[in-house]
Amino acid sequence: MKINFVLPLMAALLFGCLPGQTPNQIIVDGQAALKFEPDSFTLNASLRSRSETQQQALEAFAGRLSEIRETLPNLDGLTHLTIDASLAQINPIQNSECMQAARYSTEGQCRVEGYYGSVSLTVTGSPASVSGHALSLLSELGAESVALSSYSLSELESAQQEAMDAAVKDAHIKAKKIAAAAGSTLIGPIRIQYGDGFRDDGYGRAYADVGSPGPITVAGARVVRPETDLDLDPQPIKIEAKVVAAFEIE
Repeated sequence: MKINFVLPLMAALLFGCLPGQTPNQIIVDGQAALKFEPDSFTLNASLRSRSETQQQALEAFAGRLSEIRETLPNLDGLTHLTIDASLAQINPIQNSECMQAARYSTEGQCRVEGYYGSVSLTVTGSPASVSGHALSLLSELGAESVALSSYSLSELESAQQEAMDAAVKDAHIKAKKIAAAAGSTLIGPIRIQYGDGFRDDGYGRAYADVGSPGPITVAGARVVRPETDLDLDPQPIKIEAKVVAAFEIE
């Protein structure tokens, strides 16, 4: 809780406000930290292949990607899904003895013995409760380095507004208590701003520890389940808001 009484305001409290002077006021902070159950999840994974030719490397992970796109949307309990496979690469594998002898300074001059290909995947889905099953099925379909990167809220703005409303309410309650303790009457807010302290540029800050998920598509109808059910426990997402408010008193 912050209470800033500058000297002119203290004088005003004692002798009253003259026309044009700053009104008597109480400055407080208001804070809120609300928890919301996540409704979406994001997985990161990759497809990798190693073959003698570029074509074989492409066909290897193209086949697995096609199977993932066909099967994953039908995961039991899944309601929405997006699969982002926009990043891919094919690299030559050069003779290791030649590369070592040249101390890796003649890249492109040693004999190519094969090709290595990879595709980066980002999978976003709902609800959050099936995240473990999605991770398990994605792994069984041939994806590697599968990791649950985050849980999120699809209605982030609504949650942020709720936290902001709670922060403003907290500031009002604090100001009312201070006014009562000082024997004054609280009239109403003069100024409310996000963040810490009043700033001349008129901008403030709101705090949230989640990111908004991208667009998601409707899942398929054929139900599939992973061979291994992995039940994870999505934790509530905390959204914080803070304001500084000046209230006039008399």
